[in-house]
Amino acid sequence: MAGLGNIYRAEVLFLTGIHPETPAREISFEEIDSIWATSKRLLRRGVAEGKITTVPRRGHRGNTEDRVYVYKRDRFPCRLCEGPISTGTMADRSIWWCATCQPRMR
Repeated sequence: MAGLGNIYRAEVLFLTGIHPETPAREISFEEIDSIWATSKRLLRRGVAEGKITTVPRRGHRGNTEDRVYVYKRDRFPCRLCEGPISTGTMADRSIWWCATCQPRMR
């Protein structure tokens, strides 16, 4: 995903269940629609709050790792399944994902 930014890229792909190494040609039209809708929702929230926040408000203290699902959370368990958050590099950029919630199935 180009242009959205690294935090939003990690979070949108997590919320739509898409592994970050999935080639674009393998993403369905339904998944594209979901990426678009999720991106719009999160960007609007970011503008309204003046910061990137992707998790529900309850419980986060304001630190970046408290406001997101996977971005830079490789030392924490997944918020949904409690599995490990994975990290890697793609095109010289760091990426984060949950191998359970975002399986590489394609």
